Amino acid sequence: MFYTAQMISALSSATSMRRINWAATAFFSTDRRAYTASVFMRSFPAGPPAAPAISCDTMASQWLQVIADRDSLDWKDYDADTICQRVTSRVQQGSIVLFHNAALHTPEALPAILTCLINDGYTVVPISQLILPQPYTIDHTGRQFAAEAAASE
Repeated sequence: MFYTAQMISALSSATSMRRINWAATAFFSTDRRAYTASVFMRSFPAGPPAAPAISCDTMASQWLQVIADRDSLDWKDYDADTICQRVTSRVQQGSIVLFHNAALHTPEALPAILTCLINDGYTVVPISQLILPQPYTIDHTGRQFAAEAAASE
């Protein structure tokens, strides 16, 4: 079953973690080999009211939380050009852009978004290459900074 952020936030913390852990075991690679997920995409930007409880539990269970700093708003069924403009005008180095798997025009918008970003000098990488190793701090926008860099600012 698919759970939205609002549905997860209505569950107890323990039930939320059971659902998240269950979902992680349900994924397979394209060649049907099972793999272990270790990233949990938290709601943008700060999550629903229960997010702090989920946050503590996900950290305790070795889940790494990721917060997108750019929202495509593709779930509002904007046309492909609007989605493309919204993403490409707001992205910056290290951005994590939130797209929704059931959004109507996202598949149509992605080729133009990727072409624009690559032409602007960006490189598309897996999220694992954006996540800093410990120790790090996270600011109010969800961006990570190395702890020593944050301390000197």
